[in-house]
Amino acid sequence: WLAVLPVVALVAVMVLAMRSLRRMDELERRMHTEAMAFAFLGSILLVSTYGFLALADLLTFPVFWLLPAMVGCWVIGLLLAIARYR
Repeated sequence: WLAVLPVVALVAVMVLAMRSLRRMDELERRMHTEAMAFAFLGSILLVSTYGFLALADLLTFPVFWLLPAMVGCWVIGLLLAIARYR
């Protein structure tokens, strides 16, 4: 049951993020939604690339890099949205 404990923490983070999103005004909500879409699509690109390289035995390392990569994609998407709506 200890192995599942981090998942509980991630669910709590998800609930807090959804509450935060509900409190935002329309423009902030749109910017963060665009940033999340960018992060989702960027993550799919990264995971697919990693999968194909691992399948060809060209690249093998732990998938612990995925969370920082997703956050990085979200930050980039948010910066692009902020620049777009200024």
